[in-house]
Amino acid sequence: RSKGVSQQDDLDSYMRIVERRPDGIVVNGYKAATLSPFANEIYVVPWAFLQENEGDWALSAVVPATTKGIKIICREPLTSSTSRLSYPLSSVFDEMDAHVIFDHVFIPNDRIFCAGEPKVLEEIHLRARVGGRLAPGTIPYVGWYSSLQAMVRIKLMLGTAYLIAQASGAMKTQSAPVIDALAEVIQIYQQLKSLVIAAESDPIYTHSGMAVPRPSIVYAARHFTLDAYYRALCRFHELVGGTPVIAPQEGDFNNPELAPYLEKYLKGVDLDARGRWRLIRFARELAIGYGSGRMQIFNHHADAPRDSFKKQTVVYFEDLGEAQDCIASVEHLLNGPAEKPAR
Repeated sequence: RSKGVSQQDDLDSYMRIVERRPDGIVVNGYKAATLSPFANEIYVVPWAFLQENEGDWALSAVVPATTKGIKIICREPLTSSTSRLSYPLSSVFDEMDAHVIFDHVFIPNDRIFCAGEPKVLEEIHLRARVGGRLAPGTIPYVGWYSSLQAMVRIKLMLGTAYLIAQASGAMKTQSAPVIDALAEVIQIYQQLKSLVIAAESDPIYTHSGMAVPRPSIVYAARHFTLDAYYRALCRFHELVGGTPVIAPQEGDFNNPELAPYLEKYLKGVDLDARGRWRLIRFARELAIGYGSGRMQIFNHHADAPRDSFKKQTVVYFEDLGEAQDCIASVEHLLNGPAEKPAR
């Protein structure tokens, strides 16, 4: 990572053009691609910043997943179980991440957005001219989606925490630790929700009229999420307690010898044992399961590293004229009408 794409010992470390033909190009390399095993087509674009002399890596195209030379290597699934009772999230919401290998893959011209021109790629992928200003390409949609996804997961944490607190009786006692933890998660949820709504309510527009969530707000939200999501998760751990760690399995309720004990000892306030068990398993998926760990890493690294979020926040704020608007507000106050002379 300390070297540019053209300085790698293996030039295929980043996706690159290895052959140019009149009817298209041939590419080598690999990329990580969530949902690629389910995709009909794969969007190819580099995530590295390129120099002007690195045209072989300036590639943007859409390739059918069944194209000769493409190989998809998947990670293991979040769970091998199909039980929606034991694994209510990971059994049905596994996005599946994979390595996509391109081994001399031919891409015809009608599938190519850019091939060999770093400046053109920058306009397509990172920014596009909109009314004389700079507006983003594909990047802000990814940041907006990531913030939205984190917001929804924190909302699920809140709903689960409330239900568990009600089942344990903690809500009736208004326990100070419970109220303190709930308050912080609520604050994080409301702050993130406000940023998402602000980005959507104040969009910029492409020449074709497509709305783009305001990028400076999107990346302010992404940077906020990096730390806020972990804080919300830690407080969620406090709220749900240790029961998700020792949650029994679905088969235990079907065991005639064990079921009576579970029905007796696992029941909650105004909630039978099976209902409380399902709630605990849901909390387990959000708090400590493989899916939860995968989402934490995904939130932290999906778009770009932390410093990139900061840079994009500043760059978009300046490029779209928002910084100048702040400057103009101060200049207006500094250069306002002069005081009237005394009579």
